[in-house]
Amino acid sequence: MQFLNPLFLVGSLALIAPILVHLVRRETSRRVLFSSLMFVRRTTKASLRKQRLRHPLLLLLRMAALLLLVLAIARPLLTDPDAVGLSGSGGRSLILLLDDSFSMRFGDRFERAQAQARTILGGMGPGDRVQTVLFSDSTRLLNRPEANPREVGKLIDALEPGYSGTDYGPALRLADQLLAGTSQGSPEIHWISDFQESGWQPGSPNVSIDDRIELRAYPAAQAPGPNVSIGRLTVEPENRSASRVAVTAEIRSQNLRQALNPALVLEINGQPARNRTVRLEPNDSRQVRFESVTVPRGESTARLHLQFEDALPQDNFAYSSLSPPPRLKTLLLGADRRDHYYLNRALTASPDSSLDVKVAEPGRIPPSELSSYAAVILNNYGPVQAETASALIRFVKSGGGLLLISGRQTHVESLGGLQEILPATLLKRYRAAGRGKDQRIGLLQKRHPIFNHFEDVHHSYFMATAYTDFYLVEPLADSQVLAALQDGSPLLLERQSGKGRVLLFTSSLDRNWNQLPLQSVFLPFCQEMVRYAARFRPSPQAYRVGDRVALQSLIPQWAKALATLSTSGHSFAHTWTVVAPSGREIPLEDPFGENRSSLKLTEPGFYRFRVQETENLLAANLDPRESDLRAPDPQQLLAQLPRTARREGAAPPQPTSVDRRHVLENRQHLWWYLVLTACLVLLVESLLANRYSSKVTD
Repeated sequence: MQFLNPLFLVGSLALIAPILVHLVRRETSRRVLFSSLMFVRRTTKASLRKQRLRHPLLLLLRMAALLLLVLAIARPLLTDPDAVGLSGSGGRSLILLLDDSFSMRFGDRFERAQAQARTILGGMGPGDRVQTVLFSDSTRLLNRPEANPREVGKLIDALEPGYSGTDYGPALRLADQLLAGTSQGSPEIHWISDFQESGWQPGSPNVSIDDRIELRAYPAAQAPGPNVSIGRLTVEPENRSASRVAVTAEIRSQNLRQALNPALVLEINGQPARNRTVRLEPNDSRQVRFESVTVPRGESTARLHLQFEDALPQDNFAYSSLSPPPRLKTLLLGADRRDHYYLNRALTASPDSSLDVKVAEPGRIPPSELSSYAAVILNNYGPVQAETASALIRFVKSGGGLLLISGRQTHVESLGGLQEILPATLLKRYRAAGRGKDQRIGLLQKRHPIFNHFEDVHHSYFMATAYTDFYLVEPLADSQVLAALQDGSPLLLERQSGKGRVLLFTSSLDRNWNQLPLQSVFLPFCQEMVRYAARFRPSPQAYRVGDRVALQSLIPQWAKALATLSTSGHSFAHTWTVVAPSGREIPLEDPFGENRSSLKLTEPGFYRFRVQETENLLAANLDPRESDLRAPDPQQLLAQLPRTARREGAAPPQPTSVDRRHVLENRQHLWWYLVLTACLVLLVESLLANRYSSKVTD
């Protein structure tokens, strides 16, 4: 037997108290009235040494009650060969990996997984401990290792599969980390899943498991039955106003026994609008397109329903918003409209561009109207008037984006009024004196949001472009150089000012100072600079379950206004409401307060949200890979997982820790039985004491 709190055994010294009480206790004498004392003999009082113990049974009961209470406080625990003793041998540390991704909704897969988990928990010994990890595209630790297996089983019984995708990598890495520090001799991972092939996401094969760990796989899927699903859904505007759109959907089939002809129904705002019969062969994939779909005014939604009953009905639906995506209102200012030729065409080249560009000359736009724009571009701009400079400074500090492009009309003195927000001080213009004197890019921040989506081949176009003219500048301490030329001269700089952002391009964006407009990267580069300066990322018409959406982007037309109003210190949390597709209301923090939050999409369908008096919605679709139920043999997956040897210098197995003893003691609860026994002993002692007392009184 071991004790969790052995120091409390010192309390056993209290057993001396009943003995002393019995030895020194004086019995109560009865007064007897007597007429005369002449015939009474005087005797001496007996000393303590001559006293003898009376009622030994009562003494033993009192000592037993005290001893039981002391042992209960010391928290005893039993160790035997079947339970893990303090030497640490024989026990197991189990990690239960339970797949709750969307594919586990197929048929009775999740119920089979729960039954398997209960079987594993039922086979645990009193010295074992278990932790359960739920995983889909993310991981969640369900319980602490001290938890009783029965309690863990109740938690697992209450679970339901979600709608997220599958990624085995994070789950296996977490399980390996949880077992990395165990000192027990038998760490184990019990992996319960349908083991679909698409669960290996990019980066997952880099997982490695400690070679000490025993990894067992339990497939929860039987032979997959027939399933049809809607894959990718796209909505493309047929005109610039997006009053008519084309809706295209990918329809897939798997494990069909024979060809089918299900109907595909397109619903607009909940009402059937179009339908088409789709011919599906076994293991087939088809593209279905609805042309010239009229979009009603206001907020409009589209839902596709593939009418076929299978064991996974949720992937027979797809959702999208039909409202035109928000556009970035941009003001382009310059001294000569001819300087805007390449830049303006780059910003407005495609009809579905997210940029709404207005070109104006200096003095034509009142400074008070700047607040209606998200970004302002000064391209080859001449002298900046004091009133315009003040308005631009207020515009940037309140959250606007400013992009300054150098040119022939740009002068050092002309920008003095903007120096408060510029990322650098202009010094002088550099001109290449002849061939070989031009400069090329020598430094490019490829991971920056402006450049990170370009591939390596595109980076080479940037690096190969020659610059014959540019401005030499002196960057400020709080600015960042995003691109620099071979001689170290900054080409593109960034600076945060208030809530806004300022970009400075020290060369021009025409063919006078460089040949960048002739490169294929020119169009996306210009658009990315404007979007980044304005902090603009267009919201897609449909997100994917598992995505996180910044609350500021849920209603783009309100984001800037609320961000500006938030400087007053007022909170908007009480006016912000989000309702999930299931009707569940999601509590949110103030999206424009100090603790800015985001919304994780966990269900397919339409999320509806309101702020102030404005209501909008967001569409979320299932990951199409979850509908691919193909699964390899789990043993092949286990064989392919790399194993790593235990790190050198790792601590050898140590005696069971205090936490380990807590696990054993919590499962045995011997202290409770000791307290109950002590109460029974005290009850018997009380009855006997009353009985002896009544005899003495008589």
